Formats: sequence, structure tokens, C-alpha cells
Amino acid sequence: MGRPSLVTTLALATLCVAAPPLRSHEIEANRLTLVQRERNHVTLNFQLDLVPILHRLLAPRSSVQEFVLSHAALPLPVFRTQLLRAQAQLQERALLARPDGTPVAITNWSWPAPEQVQGLMQQRAMRAITADDHADHDAVTTVSAQALSTGDLSSLDVRLPDEVAPVLVVSYRPRQTWLERKSPVARIRF
Repeated sequence: MGRPSLVTTLALATLCVAAPPLRSHEIEANRLTLVQRERNHVTLNFQLDLVPILHRLLAPRSSVQEFVLSHAALPLPVFRTQLLRAQAQLQERALLARPDGTPVAITNWSWPAPEQVQGLMQQRAMRAITADDHADHDAVTTVSAQALSTGDLSSLDVRLPDEVAPVLVVSYRPRQTWLERKSPVARIRF
């Protein structure tokens, strides 16, 4: 995708002034699910309404509307640079620690492609332009990571950047059962 044309830029600038304010269609809560796979291995799965988080990280002094409209129109390489900056901030400030304060490294972060995130911005910009208040909640973005340690991770302290809050944190250690031909029924207890 090339640079936006002068007409596109002027149209978006006009919309910044003329469009009604964006309403927040945030998911009920941003969510972090921690799953202890083995005693020293935890997966982190975030379900995030990423657009407001990016706004709070990248342009907290602008309105949400200005942020969405300007970032929706950025050339992809420029948007990618902004997104990578926000991701680095989130990764650096997301912390796990054992109860004694020993940090636990979070690695193998997996983020959606910049094109996908900018697409979310463009969808939100279009809804703002058309004043579409009937839209369902915005798309939830999945971000994942891993925590591996030589020690036990059965108890962890979690700290996330303020820009992500509020966050519902769910944690569990799954119980697994195989269903086989010889034993095709499994009793599941919660």
C-alpha cells in the first residue's frame, strides 16, 4: 500500500473536525489467561481490545477519535514502526515474579500482523465516519507469550502496564484425560 493521496488525507482531516466523537465499544474486559502447562511452564494468552490500549500508549494527549483516524491513514511502514514501539513498551512492562520477588522471563511473544491491527483502526474509523452505533464489540486481538523457568511456577505475581487495565486475570492448571477405544467415557469434575 502506498502513501495516502492528498484527497484521502484532506477527507480524514475534515472528518476529524466533523465526525461525531467515537464511542468506546470495548470488550467487557481485557483478559489474561495463564495456563500452567508443566510445573515450570506457563502460557500467557491475552484477549485485548487493542485500539484503546494503543491510544493510551502512543498518543494519550490526543482524543481517541484523532488517534484512530490518523493511525488508520498512516502508510503501513510508519504504522508498523509505531506498533512495534507500543509492543516493546507492553512487553517490557509486563512482569511475572515468584512470590520471593525473583523475576520470571516472558518470552516468545506473538502479536497480530501490523496489517491486521491497522485494519482494526480502519474499521473503527469507518464506524466513526458513519456514526455506526449498532456495531457489536470490536474485534478482540489475541497476543500470546510463554514463561519458562528452572524453578516451580505454581505461584506467580503478575504486573501489567496501566494502559492495559482493567484486566480480568484467569489462571488454571488443566486436567487432561484421554478418551480411547477401550475407555470411550471420561468423567469430568470441575
